[in-house]
Amino acid sequence: MTEPTFRYIRKNLDEILILGSLARIASGHADALMEIDVAVLNALRRAYPSLEDASLQEIGDYLAGMDEDQIIGFASNLKGVLHEMEFVALENDDGDGIYASLFPATNHRNSDVILVYESKPETVELQLKGTESEA
Repeated sequence: MTEPTFRYIRKNLDEILILGSLARIASGHADALMEIDVAVLNALRRAYPSLEDASLQEIGDYLAGMDEDQIIGFASNLKGVLHEMEFVALENDDGDGIYASLFPATNHRNSDVILVYESKPETVELQLKGTESEA
């Protein structure tokens, strides 16, 4: 039995949504950005410090210089950064006395997030995985 084609789309839905956001960002129309686009833009600025102060037009020009494989890799990298940012937001909003923060650099060795416990002087560093791959 062959696997239905919708499984491929479902497995890549995050990347598809990010690519859509990148297209809206590249259009340069700040008033057309949706909430997800702003999140993608924030992740882009975090993941690529050289674009931190770039205008939407400059980001659009940067993206226009990429070929298909590069833009797919770019979206995949943003997916990981978005995942980390969303984890921190959810952890900090759940009211359990555990607070998460990101390391200043996105390439911090062996961990992505640090947890601080309100009730004890203990911290835990976590490495998050946004895929099923063990690598």
